Amino acid sequence: MKFVVRYSTVPERAADLHKVYALHKAYLDAFEPPSDIVGIGTFEDPLTNGSMAIFATLDAAQRFVAGDPFVTEGLVKPSEPVAWCA
Repeated sequence: MKFVVRYSTVPERAADLHKVYALHKAYLDAFEPPSDIVGIGTFEDPLTNGSMAIFATLDAAQRFVAGDPFVTEGLVKPSEPVAWCA
């Protein structure tokens, strides 16, 4: 079973996303083990539709969200991880 987290952009902070992107990318690239992230990315219009990430375990989802600079800087609001039975 995998776990999905949806991210909603905080509209009043959207202009700051580009300022924090490098930190988010570095965090993503350093996340261990890398196999815990099944997929991550934005939807066609991320300001309106947000983004999502798929994780191999609930623990991985919770760990990633807890340290993601987009979250810790208040730029996006994550959903609770939801079990995905694909």
